[in-house]
Amino acid sequence: MPENITAVKLESLKFMAQAYISGELVDQLANGCKADVRSNDIMDSLVLQLTARITSQKLDYFTVEYPRDWWQAFKERWFPAWAKERWPVMWLARTVTSYCLYPKVAMPDQYSTIYIQHAQETRKGDA
Repeated sequence: MPENITAVKLESLKFMAQAYISGELVDQLANGCKADVRSNDIMDSLVLQLTARITSQKLDYFTVEYPRDWWQAFKERWFPAWAKERWPVMWLARTVTSYCLYPKVAMPDQYSTIYIQHAQETRKGDA
């Protein structure tokens, strides 16, 4: 029997890509491709929107802070401390989430989340 069992939660993420393509390329699309094609008269082209679901595992997130614009970055780098106290640098913060993608793991459409168990057997001499 396996001694170390780890449960992993896998989710289905929705991905979307959008591109402008000419009408000539529409004929070259694969037969099984599900796509939303719309006309954009202003750019005289078609908009092709592809959507796919990929099985994924949410790993971690972190927050990135950076100056609001180029002027704030200039102040941060070049202003002396007294000037930064008088005119503080304005920051923006974004939270970035990382995922592990499993494109070859098929997830049925009726499920948005599945749980899998990974078992690792250890031999008596390996531990």
